Amino acid sequence: MNSEILEIQSQFEELQNRYKHYLPKVDPGLIEDLLLRLRENPHEIPSCMVEVFVEPGRDPTKIRNHIMGKTGQCPLYMTMELILQYTSI
Repeated sequence: MNSEILEIQSQFEELQNRYKHYLPKVDPGLIEDLLLRLRENPHEIPSCMVEVFVEPGRDPTKIRNHIMGKTGQCPLYMTMELILQYTSI
């Protein structure tokens, strides 16, 4: 391999390690997507939809309030029963 490819591989490995260090629970593909969209349009804050799975026994109201407090967005909770109501639409 030539030195340019080795340098790119090294930089990529370093970037992946930083993703894991600073954002260990975030999919690296999501980080890259948000960074690319921010690079394309730096004056528009990119956003995405995130699916959250709540463990049994956790209080969904507390989780909802926490998400609203952090993001200013109201999360939508859909139970399996609610989803099944919309299968015929």
